[in-house]
Amino acid sequence: MTGNIFDERTVQPLPEPAGPPPTGRWPDATVVPAELTGLPAPDNAGRCRDLAWIRNGGQWNSGIVTERHRPGPDLPTIAHVRWGEDRQAAWIVETPAALHPVPPEAPDTPAAGATR
Repeated sequence: MTGNIFDERTVQPLPEPAGPPPTGRWPDATVVPAELTGLPAPDNAGRCRDLAWIRNGGQWNSGIVTERHRPGPDLPTIAHVRWGEDRQAAWIVETPAALHPVPPEAPDTPAAGATR
């Protein structure tokens, strides 16, 4: 590979999640209390490195989902996410309103109407 992979001419920002909010506004991610996070799967089945948008503090933050698991049969799936250059991390309830995975084949240009 030649050239700078971080060249401003080739690196494009990913568009933030778009579309209408689910309840009139986009809710922030719900942090899971420590007693509900449980232990990681012994076989590391829930480990991942998925890029995602996380809604926190009233804005979208780019981040990485590092693990997912369901703490119990009647409980929702939770995800461990890192954002803010890895300065912030939390287990959150995985909902489409607060966590948007970035598709592996993300578009190279922002969607029409996307703002920064």
